[in-house]
Amino acid sequence: MIRRSRTWNSLLLGLFLQIGVAAAEEHQPSVDTQSNSEIHTAPATENAEPLISPPVTPAVIGDIRLLFSLQDRAADGNRETVQLQKALLSQIGRELTEDIQKLQPNAIAESVAGFVLSGGSPAIAERLMMREGLSNRNRKLLEGSALFMRGKRKDSLQTLQGLDVLQLRPSVSGRLALAEAIATTDDSELQQSLFAIAIATMPGTLVEESSLRRSALAYAQADNQNQFWRRTFRYQRRFSKSIYAADFPQVSLESAVRFEKSGREMDRAKTDLFLGVMPAAKRRSLYLHLARLAVQLNHQKLLTFAAARLQRLAVPGGQEAQIAELYMSIFNVAAGDPSQAADRLTKLSPALLPDLERSLLEAALTVVGEVQRPLQTRDIVLASADAPELIGLRALVDTALRAADNVVEGSRQ
Repeated sequence: MIRRSRTWNSLLLGLFLQIGVAAAEEHQPSVDTQSNSEIHTAPATENAEPLISPPVTPAVIGDIRLLFSLQDRAADGNRETVQLQKALLSQIGRELTEDIQKLQPNAIAESVAGFVLSGGSPAIAERLMMREGLSNRNRKLLEGSALFMRGKRKDSLQTLQGLDVLQLRPSVSGRLALAEAIATTDDSELQQSLFAIAIATMPGTLVEESSLRRSALAYAQADNQNQFWRRTFRYQRRFSKSIYAADFPQVSLESAVRFEKSGREMDRAKTDLFLGVMPAAKRRSLYLHLARLAVQLNHQKLLTFAAARLQRLAVPGGQEAQIAELYMSIFNVAAGDPSQAADRLTKLSPALLPDLERSLLEAALTVVGEVQRPLQTRDIVLASADAPELIGLRALVDTALRAADNVVEGSRQ
């Protein structure tokens, strides 16, 4: 068993006090522990029967459990655990490096695989693979985990082929199923089944949080809108406080507009329901983001929907109200009533608009001005494909449209 320094004991004590992990957890028998003789054997005397001591859990196994617990706290929104995880990952790595030859390989193989899949060094698993007596199953588990963490995902899948993740401990099977799901990019059905295993085996943990989030986005990529919204709502219900949840609504909207690209319509009612539980300021920023996405797609209906929601939530006369009015009017520049569009656009205050929308307003006003300017009689008589008057008009409009395109393209960066 590894001796810890006083500094490390103090760190562990601080960890337990801060996150409320029960100290008794480390003293529970580990399912990784096999027969007593495989790890520790009680001394025998000349005149007495050999003493059989209770199964002893290597100290490093307790540290790995603590690491898992810390990571799950991140799913609950505890940001302070991130730095603690880094310290604990380094400490566990040193412990395993020093004691890898002393511990029974099959007793610690699953825990080491879980450690590696949780951010530990893949070199630890590769060293353990060299030990004699390691079972073929555990060798495949360690090799596949190491390959995945080294970025060799296809090689990892090939190595893990035939290994039943459900035969492993839940804290390892969930992590391995998530890793395999991430590596599986060419079979949506298989990928989602692996996500489902990870979700089912490790509820309430960071593994479930990550699996739900990734599963939702994968369903959007597969053009499955019903399942996309089911996963999205479940993630929102269970992990809205996760440290990774802040960006999820924006990323979800970016994924949901795929349905517009494929000729279908993004479900407006579910979009409202999804955003409706958020604070007003957050909803405004997300509807604005959706409006900008609609401009990039050149999708009038989606733009009108997002701008109308933004307008309803915005403070009258404020910046967001001005932006909403701009987007509500922008498609009337080239279609509908250009006079009405010009009237609405000229009432906007460029000083209140962000750089993106200010440039877009300038381009829109240039275009609407050229659309409204009537051709002179002589222009109509002389009009031809090469008429200088028409060439000049087209050049002005093209210049304005290119300026608008550049602004929109810049918003994608």
